[in-house]
Amino acid sequence: MNSGCFVKNIIDDKVIIGFKFETHVELVKNADDGKILLSIENAVCKVLNKKLSVEVELSEIKDENTNVIDINNKKNDLIDEALKRGAKIVE
Repeated sequence: MNSGCFVKNIIDDKVIIGFKFETHVELVKNADDGKILLSIENAVCKVLNKKLSVEVELSEIKDENTNVIDINNKKNDLIDEALKRGAKIVE
C-alpha cells in the first residue's frame, strides 16, 4: 500500500497500524481472504525478527496533542529499526 499509514501503537506483541481512510482499512482486513494483512504481518515479523501480530484501524486526525505516532515527526522505534535493516520510506 502506498497510502498514508503509520504505526499507531505497539502493545505487547501487537502492532497497530493506522490508515487515513476506512476503505484502506477494509481492503487490508478483507481483500484476498486476509492475505494482505498476513503479508503485512509477515513483513513486520521478518524486519524485526520477532513474532508480532498486526491490527489495522482507522487513524484519528494527527496533531501535536494526540498520542498518534507520525513517522515524519516523532521518534518511532519500529520505523527506526526497519530503516536500520534497509527499509525505505515511500511517500
